[in-house]
Amino acid sequence: MDAEGKSCFILICGPTAVGKTELSLRLAQDLSWPIFNFDSLQVYKELNIGSSKPTVEERSLAPHFLFDYVSPPQKLSVAQYLKDLKVIFEKKSVVNGIFVGGSGFYWQAIEKGLYPGAETPNEVRKEVEEWIQTKGYSFLYDWMQKRDPNAAEKISVNDHYRIKRSVEILKSQNRNLADLQKEVDQEKTESLILPPHHLLKIGVRCERDELKKRVRQRTQKMLEQGFVQEVQKLLDQGLHDWSPLQSVGYKEVFQFLKDERVDQNELQEQIVTGTMQLAKKQMTWFKRDAEILWFEWDKVDEIPQKALAWYQLQNP
Repeated sequence: MDAEGKSCFILICGPTAVGKTELSLRLAQDLSWPIFNFDSLQVYKELNIGSSKPTVEERSLAPHFLFDYVSPPQKLSVAQYLKDLKVIFEKKSVVNGIFVGGSGFYWQAIEKGLYPGAETPNEVRKEVEEWIQTKGYSFLYDWMQKRDPNAAEKISVNDHYRIKRSVEILKSQNRNLADLQKEVDQEKTESLILPPHHLLKIGVRCERDELKKRVRQRTQKMLEQGFVQEVQKLLDQGLHDWSPLQSVGYKEVFQFLKDERVDQNELQEQIVTGTMQLAKKQMTWFKRDAEILWFEWDKVDEIPQKALAWYQLQNP
């Protein structure tokens, strides 16, 4: 830990099949840091081939956490994932670490906490809609002004969306908006996992044609390793309705096992297509984060030296 008492963490993100696992192992060995998973599929036991989970041998090269620990038919929620991560941080007294994965929502939860919101019961929503139809927004604004004048001062009489939402919350929560916001902020703070820290965000990307080539090669390897048999084994356990089997790759194999008209070549192309669509979504998510330093897939050899220099800068 540095002089300011802050930890250091590295985030490795990017689309599927771009080489994140290999990079995480290299950095973990160079820095002697543990690796934490934030991929929503790699948490599950028995989803090995199709999730491209690090092998047992790879996981023996550095401490790995939150990989391969949830047994079917359980379904892991993001909230439970955060609780599990918090337990590890407390038990292991984690100071530094490497996070690797492709699930942007999981990373958002780690970095910023969950965002609790005030749920509006249907009956309240319907009542407010009736007020709008029969009495108009001016009635809603007057109602809000009488019950929460401080909130009304901050909302324009022409801001119909915020007036409606505020009235819904006031009616369903029976407390003023300032107190509710304090509670939301407190819950958000309590859900944060990382201690005060320095964070280096590294993204690995790949030009589309090259990525598709890598995805096709990986898919072929997965099928050769027994991907179809992996899914069949899960179905034999009665897990037809287990939601992870609806994820990219698994859902295509699931359908293949139900439809004899599809051959293995078609299956491979279906998985490649689905995986490329997933990669596009992943990149759209991570591109929104201006703090990520992006590296092309064939320039990853530059990353360990840069990461070490960054860490030494935080710990002069």
